[in-house]
Amino acid sequence: MQEQEDGIYPSRWPTTLGVVCIVFGALGMLYSASQLMGSIMMTVMGPGMAQMSFPSTAGSDPELKEMEAAMEEMMGDMMTGMTEMSYPRIAVDSLLILIAIGLLVGGILLVKRKRIAAPVLQGWAYAKLVVGLFGIFLMHRMMSAMSRSMGEFADNQIATATTSGGSAPVPFSIGKMYSVMFAAQSVFMAIWLAILPVIVLIWLNRSVVKNDIKQGPLWS
Repeated sequence: MQEQEDGIYPSRWPTTLGVVCIVFGALGMLYSASQLMGSIMMTVMGPGMAQMSFPSTAGSDPELKEMEAAMEEMMGDMMTGMTEMSYPRIAVDSLLILIAIGLLVGGILLVKRKRIAAPVLQGWAYAKLVVGLFGIFLMHRMMSAMSRSMGEFADNQIATATTSGGSAPVPFSIGKMYSVMFAAQSVFMAIWLAILPVIVLIWLNRSVVKNDIKQGPLWS
């Protein structure tokens, strides 16, 4: 620690935690802005892509024509679902940008040892958990819809191939495999999102930290 002119040794945690908050706040702003742009593009382009048809390459083969029709239906359902979910995603991503700005401001205030930094960061943590987890819920719903469409298409194609070829049925469902995979991804994203807010809440609620903020002579 560097000794101040009046002989007071300042604690290091405000600077360390403040810099972490500034970095993650800036990164969160950039990430949420990119997600917002993607959601806006989906609302503009999604309806047209959902109705898009592709030129047939099946010729006169009825099985290939049936597969192409099923694939086109799958893609249309997927794009429709993604377009419908993009509207609430725009609201969530806009809120996440504001929340990231709050983290950035809270980090700057903490580095400057302003007492208001603690309630700002605590408010950010609660807002991040609520809005961020809701955003993950929306993402999970969209991915679940996609997994159902892809799974049904894959399962139907496998069933058709095994029936016509005389092979034994596949002992597992591609659709269920997709569902489990996307569910595990959502759980991981929720854990990752909650790490920093939980750390901030636990740290700022420690009695020694509260006393430092309340009674520390270097705080204003």
